[in-house]
Formats: sequence, C-alpha cells, structure tokens
Amino acid sequence: MCQTHSDLLVSPESLDLEASDLRTTDPSFTGWWISISIGFAVVVVVVILVAMILTYAARILDQAVTGIGAMDMARSNTDPVWELQDINVSASNIWRTAERARKLLEGGP
Repeated sequence: MCQTHSDLLVSPESLDLEASDLRTTDPSFTGWWISISIGFAVVVVVVILVAMILTYAARILDQAVTGIGAMDMARSNTDPVWELQDINVSASNIWRTAERARKLLEGGP
C-alpha cells in the first residue's frame, strides 16, 4: 500500500478522541440535521402527493368503466332507431313500386 492510502487509514484508537468530542450537537452537524430534516419533509410531501394522484386516478378509472358500461347500454338501446332508416328505405321502395303498379293498371305510361 502506498503512503497516500496508508495515511487515509486511521483507526479510532489512534485519534485518541473522547466520546464528548464527537457530539452530534456540534455546530457543523446542525446544518446536516436541518438538511436531512428538510429532505425528509420533501420526501413525505412527495409521497403524499403521489398517493393522492393515484387515489384520484383510481376514482377516474372507476368512473370511466361505469361510463363505458352506460354508453354501451345506451348504444344497444338506440340501435333500433338506426334501423328505422332501413325501414324507411324499404317503405319508400314499396310505395314507388305500388305507384308504378297502379299506373300500369290504369293504363298509364
């Protein structure tokens, strides 16, 4: 191991520090704790917002499924209305044929 790396390896016993010297209330740790607290608060807010978004998305999904079912039922209930057009075309054809037959029976062109 080179000198640079051996200098970086320091055992706690070689530092000869007492427990009172390593307090977390040291001013240099105060900013760290504040940063961690702010970060935690931001994560909590994001988690709450994502949970709300997912809850609303689930509600929207339920409403969409209900709406699709209602629209399918409305479509099946209104299909006969579209068949009226076919009935009207058939009735018109029958009417024209009857008029031609009447004209032929009367001796017209």
